[in-house]
Amino acid sequence: MSNEPSTDKKYEDNILVNSKADEFVFTDFWDIFLRRWPVVVIFLVAFVVLGIYRVGRQPVKYESVCKVVMKAQSRGSTYDLSMLSNLQALTGGKSISANIEAIKDYGNFKAAFEKLSDKQKQKDFNSLTCPPNLTSEENATDADYVIIKVKCLDPEIAAKTANNIANVYFDRDMELQRKFTKLAINHVEDEMQNISKDLNDVRKELAEYKKLTGIYLPEDGTDVSAMLQRRATVDSELEKAKIELESAKASLAALEAVSKAEPDKEVTSANQTNPSVAAIMTRIDNLTSEKAELLQKYTPDSPEVTAISNQIEFETKKLAEARDNYVESSRTYADNPAKTSLKSEKSKLVASIAELKERIANLAALDSKKDAEAAMLPDSLNKFMELSERYKILQDTMQQLTQSYYTLSINAETSLSSGYIVSEAIPNRHPVEPSVKKNVAIFFLLGLIFGLMAAYVVDNLDNAIHDDETVNKITTLPCLGRIPLVELAPGERAQLGMSKKDQLLEPFRIFRNNVLFSHYESNDKVLAITGPDAKQGKSTISVNLAIVLALDGKKVLLVDADLRKPNIARWFGLKNNIGYSNLVKGLCTYEEAIRESGIPGLSLLTTGPLPPNPAEFLSSKANMEVVEKLKSMFDYIIDDTPPCTFISDSQIVATYVDGMIMTVTCKQTKRNSLKFALDAMKTVNAPLIGYVLNKLPMTKRGYYSKYYYYSSYSSYTDEDSRKKR
Repeated sequence: MSNEPSTDKKYEDNILVNSKADEFVFTDFWDIFLRRWPVVVIFLVAFVVLGIYRVGRQPVKYESVCKVVMKAQSRGSTYDLSMLSNLQALTGGKSISANIEAIKDYGNFKAAFEKLSDKQKQKDFNSLTCPPNLTSEENATDADYVIIKVKCLDPEIAAKTANNIANVYFDRDMELQRKFTKLAINHVEDEMQNISKDLNDVRKELAEYKKLTGIYLPEDGTDVSAMLQRRATVDSELEKAKIELESAKASLAALEAVSKAEPDKEVTSANQTNPSVAAIMTRIDNLTSEKAELLQKYTPDSPEVTAISNQIEFETKKLAEARDNYVESSRTYADNPAKTSLKSEKSKLVASIAELKERIANLAALDSKKDAEAAMLPDSLNKFMELSERYKILQDTMQQLTQSYYTLSINAETSLSSGYIVSEAIPNRHPVEPSVKKNVAIFFLLGLIFGLMAAYVVDNLDNAIHDDETVNKITTLPCLGRIPLVELAPGERAQLGMSKKDQLLEPFRIFRNNVLFSHYESNDKVLAITGPDAKQGKSTISVNLAIVLALDGKKVLLVDADLRKPNIARWFGLKNNIGYSNLVKGLCTYEEAIRESGIPGLSLLTTGPLPPNPAEFLSSKANMEVVEKLKSMFDYIIDDTPPCTFISDSQIVATYVDGMIMTVTCKQTKRNSLKFALDAMKTVNAPLIGYVLNKLPMTKRGYYSKYYYYSSYSSYTDEDSRKKR
């Protein structure tokens, strides 16, 4: 067998370092928590204690609640005079929402706070000035009331302050109402004086004019007034009819233009719609509507109407061009519904224009008749009617002012509050601050957050491997076995068949089966056990694997290939005076070098005297010949090799064995050491078939609970042993 690195790629993919080793997923937090739960518990306890200490240091506060119902006020009738347009805003009641916002004004809080003595302010609020957070208000969702809450160190003062806030608001509101009502009354009195003076002047002028002209009311004035009113009505109706006629004519002209541009037939295919035609038609419709509106204000010859007409004409031409340029591959035609609709609208407009012309003719005739009647009136009667109309207006205004004056006077005497206290605040003897539950919950949450952060930091600073999931982030090698951690007495070894260490039997049986049936062929006989560092249980794994293979009826040879720090001879209590080195050098026979272990089917080959150059010894041709000879004598050969991180011996052994198994020890093997070891094996294309996880903590809680079934196997083993005895 050649000692050159094999070119066989059968195992190369398995020893490549996983490129996803540094990825972190959310489930890793749970694993970190289970590994570092003491750190999380320490932070939780520390923060909870801190929260309790903070609660103890905070002053005890009491809260009192006052409920105030707000209502919308009715402050008399609405005033119709333009001169009093703001009168109702001054004297009228505010809306409910306005009252609710007004009660939250800081001025109310300050006025209520000033009613307390300086001693009460300092003692119960720790301030001589009104704090901004003196109170909190809540609006009821299903009712028109406000909840006023006040917190302080004395429940009596809290209740008093809450009631003061409500009372201060109502007092200020009533005072403002009286003030504004008084201003309104003064305003009305001034207006009444002015109107009274004007009324007297008009009355005197009218009396003098009557005396001068001899015209008296109501006999003559009533008919003349009615006649003038009818004349004004006819003139208004005539002007309105003329405007409507011009608008109808403009609409008809625009409709005819659109109708001419609209084809009699249209394409009925669903995919033949021209979007540009539709857009132009929309613009024409909008311009037509704008022109109709302008005709109500301007004449048809005005610049505004002319500009709109030019735009309609321009859009109409564009519409015709768009229709001519739009060519379709296949056409099916039918009556154009738009054309039909335009014809219907045109008929309606024509009828409307005829009706308006007839109406204008009738109104013009009536207007001529009224003009003839008015011409018969003397000029003196026209002036008389003007004075009479002015006198009547002043009388109506005076009447309204008088009514407003009496209404305001009543309001001034009977001012009502915008709300009332439905539930007065009473002293609440149960403290609301500090809240023990709230503070403990907050600090518990903070402790949990900071505890998880600390656990994450500690876990990342810890370079040790704790489970197979950590290993799986470094390599894609399969886990062939998980060996639980057992308690050992001083000097005791974890060897199968020795007292309570029988609980290791089932884990090693699983390990053996995985080795035999996973990534292993029938002609593979030589297996080597290695690891990243020393004192991590390589020899324990080698010995117990050899034992369980022997218990399976196999003829097994355990070779101590660690030519620097051998362990096998001492493990079985044998002298190391003859062995592997003697056999390779030809100083003894195979029968002399191979010893019995005391376990049926298991033979031992210790190192013998240690050679000065182990690497050259293992790579020698004589060693290759010995290995070939031993393979013909035994079913399986287990080599216990030295660590592979900084020693080349394991790399040499990897060139001639059929499979290598990496030993990873929980809480001892470092991540970087495992990476170095895998890289060293990859260099020589070592036939790594997997790894074995050693000293896995066996506990009923935490992450390793899923491996706790190992302990149950020990009960079966112990029971079977007692039955055999």
